[in-house]
Amino acid sequence: RRSQTEARISIFKNGSLFGRTIVTGQTAALNTVMECTAFDVSPAAGDYYEVKVFQSSGGNLNLKMATAPAWRSSFQAIHLVW
Repeated sequence: RRSQTEARISIFKNGSLFGRTIVTGQTAALNTVMECTAFDVSPAAGDYYEVKVFQSSGGNLNLKMATAPAWRSSFQAIHLVW
């Protein structure tokens, strides 16, 4: 059985996994769009968040901004007060 390439975006809160998106089967020839969203309804002072990306192809699958203005590599965090 042939193993598939895997790409992951993971969000960690205070060192613990908080959200994750996994895509399998992508190659360098594909322009794969990945999005990972997590909602924290009870953040506290001192909480910290990390975003980590991983891919298992063994080759380069770069994060990059595409040529169209609507596609870009980005990270955004918003603190909403209820």
